[in-house]
Amino acid sequence: MKTILAFVLMVSCAFTLLAAESGSIEYIQTAYPIYKLVGGNAATLEETYLSKIRIILAEATIDAAELSKDELGAKLPEERAKYAADMGERFALVLKGPKQVKFSLSFQDIAYLKTGKGKHPLMVLAYKGCPFSVKELTVLSDLSLREPLTVEIASIDGNVLRTNDTSALPFIVTSETTTPCFTAVNVQWRFAQAGMTFTTDKYTYKTNKEGASISFTEKGLKLDGVVQLPKASK
Repeated sequence: MKTILAFVLMVSCAFTLLAAESGSIEYIQTAYPIYKLVGGNAATLEETYLSKIRIILAEATIDAAELSKDELGAKLPEERAKYAADMGERFALVLKGPKQVKFSLSFQDIAYLKTGKGKHPLMVLAYKGCPFSVKELTVLSDLSLREPLTVEIASIDGNVLRTNDTSALPFIVTSETTTPCFTAVNVQWRFAQAGMTFTTDKYTYKTNKEGASISFTEKGLKLDGVVQLPKASK
């Protein structure tokens, strides 16, 4: 059994790298479920199957003006709802590439977008073990998760950051779009070991201890055990 699991993990890593080699990591979303607030309880499941698949870029930026128009989040309870394993598998996010690599849906929650009218609620769906990449390490200062979320980084392959199997990566889901929000306020990345590095458009980041972290806060980036270095010129 251990040999089989190790083989599956190796295949998953290989497809992740193949997807990254052609540019930004891309995901495929075909459907999503939501829990709606009914009678004070988050118990009624609604399933939305998209007429056209969504291609999601890991490095996509949010469109605050468009997000502020979406009313999906206003229908949801302001609490975290975890999905059962069968639901997580059914609504998994798929890594775009030569083979399907699926990442199960973990939970639903709420994020808040700052607008001229106050805080606008948005639906968050998080997927387990999802890899990602990032071009620029900046805080989405106008967007905050309802409660803190730590993303555990198990390994880095080139500029692909791989989360562990139980850690969840958050996305904003609206009736029209799905956008990554893993640099929103209240998100923290925590790295498994020292010596892990990744490079953005401007800098290289290197961990100098186990458990080093990058926190995304209202005041900006908070680096603990992570060194920001000038990007090497080619």
